[in-house]
Amino acid sequence: MRLAILADIHGNLPAFEAALDHAAHQKVDRIIIAGDIVNGCPDSKACLNLALSVGCPILRGNHERYIAHFDTPEASPEWTTEQYAPLQWARAQLSEQERKIVAKFPACLRMPEAPDVFVVHASERNDHDTVEAHTPEQKLHDMFPAA
Repeated sequence: MRLAILADIHGNLPAFEAALDHAAHQKVDRIIIAGDIVNGCPDSKACLNLALSVGCPILRGNHERYIAHFDTPEASPEWTTEQYAPLQWARAQLSEQERKIVAKFPACLRMPEAPDVFVVHASERNDHDTVEAHTPEQKLHDMFPAA
């Protein structure tokens, strides 16, 4: 099975369109979007709508969580500060219905047809871990306890 796993789009519509075009030319069997479609560049709404139109699995990244939890008790008080103005702007671009859709994105994906494939935005335990070349093996076990 040939997979194209796209992530960290961050509202960059031209780059997202180019990645989808490249995937189409590679004749992949499935596209998976592994989070962070929104927030960063100015086209969060267009990127979200394009992602939804592809009809592929879409996972929640930390930026989708920021959008979904903005007005909830899970929100960080920092999100209303000037530092998070891009988040506030991106959130304002999305309708309430679109924010509800984003809130329902799953955190992980397992595929019965590819049982060795496990897709997350960051790690199994949360959406903001970072795996690097020098990440200690014990930390990897903590991030991916089911692996």
